[in-house]
Amino acid sequence: MSVYRIRRMIPPIAIIATTAVLAAAAGAQAAAPVKLTVARQFGDEVNVTEAGKGPELEDVCTVASKDKCRPGTAGSAPGDFQLAEGVAVAPSGDVYVVDKNNERVDEFNASGQFVLMFGWDVNKTKVEKGPATQQQMNVCTEAEIKAGGECQVGLEGGAPGQFGAPYSIGVDAGGDVYVAEFVFGGGGFGQRVQKLTPAGEFVFEIGREVNGTKKTNLCSHAEELKAEALCTAPGAYAPEVGSFNFEQECGNLLAVKKGTLYVGDENRVQEFAEASGASSGEAPLPVGERVGALAADEAGDLYLTYDTSGSSSDVVREFDASGNEAGHFEVHPEQPSAEVHIRGLALDSEGHLAVAAEEELNSHVTLFGTLYEANGHVRLTAFRIPATVVKGIGFGPNPERDLYIATGDNQEILQYVPKLVAALATLATTPESCTSAATREADVMLNCTLSGEVNPEGVPGTEASFEWGLGSEAACGLEFMTAKQLLAAPEKVQAALEGLRPHEAYCYRLNVEDENAKAPEALVAELSAFKTKLAAPRIVIAPQAQFVKASSAVMFSQLNPENAQTKYFFEYAPGAKALALCGRIVKECNEARLPCSGATQTPVSLSNAYGLVGASSEAVGLRPDTEYSYRLVAENGNESVAEAESCAAVGTEAGFTTTLAPSPSAATGSCSVTGSTSAVVYATVTPDGAPVTYSFELGVYEGAGGAATRFGVVSSGSVAPNGGPVEVALPLTGLQPGTEYAYRIAISSGYIDNEAHTLQGSSGKFVTGGLPAVLQLPVVLAQLPPPSIGFPKAVSKTKPKSKGKAKKKAKRGKAKKGKKKARRSTARRAR
Repeated sequence: MSVYRIRRMIPPIAIIATTAVLAAAAGAQAAAPVKLTVARQFGDEVNVTEAGKGPELEDVCTVASKDKCRPGTAGSAPGDFQLAEGVAVAPSGDVYVVDKNNERVDEFNASGQFVLMFGWDVNKTKVEKGPATQQQMNVCTEAEIKAGGECQVGLEGGAPGQFGAPYSIGVDAGGDVYVAEFVFGGGGFGQRVQKLTPAGEFVFEIGREVNGTKKTNLCSHAEELKAEALCTAPGAYAPEVGSFNFEQECGNLLAVKKGTLYVGDENRVQEFAEASGASSGEAPLPVGERVGALAADEAGDLYLTYDTSGSSSDVVREFDASGNEAGHFEVHPEQPSAEVHIRGLALDSEGHLAVAAEEELNSHVTLFGTLYEANGHVRLTAFRIPATVVKGIGFGPNPERDLYIATGDNQEILQYVPKLVAALATLATTPESCTSAATREADVMLNCTLSGEVNPEGVPGTEASFEWGLGSEAACGLEFMTAKQLLAAPEKVQAALEGLRPHEAYCYRLNVEDENAKAPEALVAELSAFKTKLAAPRIVIAPQAQFVKASSAVMFSQLNPENAQTKYFFEYAPGAKALALCGRIVKECNEARLPCSGATQTPVSLSNAYGLVGASSEAVGLRPDTEYSYRLVAENGNESVAEAESCAAVGTEAGFTTTLAPSPSAATGSCSVTGSTSAVVYATVTPDGAPVTYSFELGVYEGAGGAATRFGVVSSGSVAPNGGPVEVALPLTGLQPGTEYAYRIAISSGYIDNEAHTLQGSSGKFVTGGLPAVLQLPVVLAQLPPPSIGFPKAVSKTKPKSKGKAKKKAKRGKAKKGKKKARRSTARRAR
């Protein structure tokens, strides 16, 4: 499991604790609550103080002796482990440990002293010296060792009574032992469960085709004695009754209760008759899941966790005797953001469920244990596991109910003893237990009361407090603790938290310490959580209007969203007190609000802050010289669809009056001629507060007042929308010399009230110096045509001469007369 939380600043709080004595502890439990504390550990040379003084002293270390203890060392001698995978306790109190690498089962008494071992050929003395039966060679006892005998590692194999890779073990009410293992045999790599007597004598085995004669999945020693069957190693897994596909290296896959053997498998828990091994049913699991740990109570209810994607789940699931899931609960890590993997489950006779788990945070793995009241799923206590790996756990019988843990690579068994501790339960806090507190500036604050119950159970020094912080149960940050309250009798414990934020998730749990349970192993209840109620947003100042113009204004105010997603906007309408008629006045959350007809609202803004937020927005498209009313409106609500609660706030109404509409104008100015081809023209533009663009227009003057002059734009620009006149000038170049020009100014603005939104100034004139580049021809007067003269036709009696000769003669005559006139004229001028 991965839990993530975000640290956030929260307001200062005051903690007030009160207690009320109860007549009796509420919520009776199955048994007086206990805490598990390490009392003993056994394994090779675990007692540093007694090292070198023989196995009986150096292989057991107790807390009571105050000796220096350490993890065991790997070995094969009696009392040594090479990989202790599973542990189970017989009704007699003797402890059975299955050792994977030593290929055997070791038996110890309740004090950790070696009793015997069994496995194929573990009795080295009888194997080497003989003669002995196979059963005699398969058992080696402490008495034989004292008589000079020698024990050894078991011989790996798949024969009846022989072990391949054993790792899970169980013991029934009669003391018979059950071992789950992987075996490499003639049928390939298979899995099986063997039943053996307390002395290690083979009874039966269950596995794929272990009956070599009948090719069935059950074979017993009784059948072999009658020569009815040959028991052998199991074959490869097949999805059928009596065939197994275990989660490897899990020490809690077997449980035996009320004559039934329960075996955790892939997709199911298989059930077999304890006496015969015959199948009696199965409880199916989701496809693809594999049991990682299993425990059963006297009623036949199962508690298990199954593998998900290669690692154990952090959820314990309960199945009733009919195979139906009756409930489940989550195992929370000691560190809130760590990932949890359950490694072992065990039930004692009083209904206590022990869970051994590891948590991983930033690639660092630590172990912890938790004790629950199985029926109510109430977390009773936590306990330390001073090891690096947990392989299997098991409870001993009444009255001691000691818990044993096989630590795998630590090569030791840890023994825990129960100690009486205070009983506690948590009453969930509801939002109704929160009341409004004094408002700090604009921040709404709440006071909430946490409640719980504690029964000291007569244990001295019982003190109760609450751990709490921000977040839900799934992402809880327990950063604070209330004051401790000393309890001498069953009491209701309360603690008041002051100054909490509205619309905020908080989590908490009841924490108890007593003489037998001190921090960091204090008693803690399950996490509880609550969410404070929604508070209406607060509008904290009257609105103000700035930058008021003829068609726009900027409105400003401040609000506090009160820690909930809040939308806010301004609404405005023309007229004095125009909004007073709208139905937006809201006093309570969820109160219906009428729309404000005739009002316009600005675009919506969002915030979920807890503190002051500035709100500003511009109203545009207003009418000039008009009075307007405006105010700020804010609304918030719960994000959850299931929670329809919403709250709103409406600010006070204020007003402003827009200015007169601008009236931009322009005037054509003077001109200065600077050359035969250049000049500078001037004009004045008055924006009167409106955005204005202007252009200079120029054309050759056409006379008659310039009415016929064709103007063209030669330059354009813009002026800022201020109020005063602006002088503009335009240098002109490339003009024609000796030419008369006309010019004028033109402006454009949305405030000019005509269809084109333009105005032109009056035109001016100037003449460039010099002669025109093209001379004008003088005007030629119209010539009058000479009048035509009519002559009479002559009558000739002789033959007329040809026309050609007559013409030539006439020309010669005219020429002679001309020459004579010329000579006379020359002579006159000479005189």
